[in-house]
Amino acid sequence: MTPPATSEEPIGGWTALMDFDPDGMAENIADKFGFVERQVKGDLKRFKHFIEDRGAPTGQWRGQV
Repeated sequence: MTPPATSEEPIGGWTALMDFDPDGMAENIADKFGFVERQVKGDLKRFKHFIEDRGAPTGQWRGQV
């Protein structure tokens, strides 16, 4: 099993951890070359910008988890 991919820059005061167990040769190669970690970091940054750039709440549920 691969160590968890982590975001080195805290996003909103938290750090994201994700377990990834490569399945097959293509995923193993992508993991070894760092493609998976870069994809996760990029996705988290795009999500952060998407949420922050909305400017207004969506009106959806605001309860606590």
